[in-house]
Amino acid sequence: MAVKAPDMAPPKTPNAKRGTIVGSTAQNLVTFTVRAVPLPQAITEFLLANVSILKRLHREGQQKKGGESTRVEEGPQQEAAADDADITDEISRQATVKPEDFWRSLDTLCKKAGGEWLDVADRIWAFGPHRVGPNILVDRMTGAVSLRKKSQKLNLLRVDPAALASSTPEVGTPTASVAGEIRYLRDFDDCFETAFQIATNQGPLCAEPMQGMAFFVESIQLGGEGSAADADAVQSKAVTVRGALITAVKEAYRSGLLDWSPRLMLAMYSCDIQAAIRFKLAADVLGKVYAVVARRKGRIVSEEMKEGTSFFTIRAMLPVVESFGFADGIETNSIHS
Repeated sequence: MAVKAPDMAPPKTPNAKRGTIVGSTAQNLVTFTVRAVPLPQAITEFLLANVSILKRLHREGQQKKGGESTRVEEGPQQEAAADDADITDEISRQATVKPEDFWRSLDTLCKKAGGEWLDVADRIWAFGPHRVGPNILVDRMTGAVSLRKKSQKLNLLRVDPAALASSTPEVGTPTASVAGEIRYLRDFDDCFETAFQIATNQGPLCAEPMQGMAFFVESIQLGGEGSAADADAVQSKAVTVRGALITAVKEAYRSGLLDWSPRLMLAMYSCDIQAAIRFKLAADVLGKVYAVVARRKGRIVSEEMKEGTSFFTIRAMLPVVESFGFADGIETNSIHS
């Protein structure tokens, strides 16, 4: 059971919102602030249901980034095989939206959540773990690393950084006053994303993956007081700083999660059960199967009758710890009773 906010320990960072962590590398070469916040349940469920779309979007992004990919020429059969591999071991989930509607649907859910979630869809930096999971990394500074707008903004910066000063700013477009911050962020953005992928894949509780968390990157400061000379000194040590920064940010993400009420989720596995109804009513047979599953804290995912046969196929999710002797329980209660 989750711990309610009034019953939690005081926030780790005084006079700051819960989940806020201020971190730095050795000698304070890079100082940063990140904040961990639980995702609204509706957004978490949406991401879990559309993992296949996230994987497809990630593949397309990699293809655009790396030019022509051999995968494009593989043909429909290889694409179908890849889509089959995208199905998680936990359960086959049917995508709830079309790929072209993914961002619009996510934006609608964020606006419905309200508050600080209103513009999150346009500021999402990455999904994790494995770049497709139910956790998000959010850029709260400039929005320059937004997945939704990343290509157009970063391409502009790489081709002509001075164009920011002469172009007409759009809503959410960085202005010249923050061009320097974006330049340094570009140099270290892969460190923050790498740390995010590692932390969400191996969380602080038994190194289990995280689920349903958002991490806001709220500030990055380079070189002491942030002077140009100090910042340039950091750039000269970029190779050394990167490794230390990844470690520091990873620990900050984990500490931010621990500031809430993290808990381990039950390990689950899916099982298919076939029930024959030749001489019995379907309600009697299915009722007995449902009773066995319910006693073991499982849940029924779907049921389907095979056409032209007297067999029902039932898919259920069952905690692994409750699975010992499950087959014998099904046989005893549903066949011989």
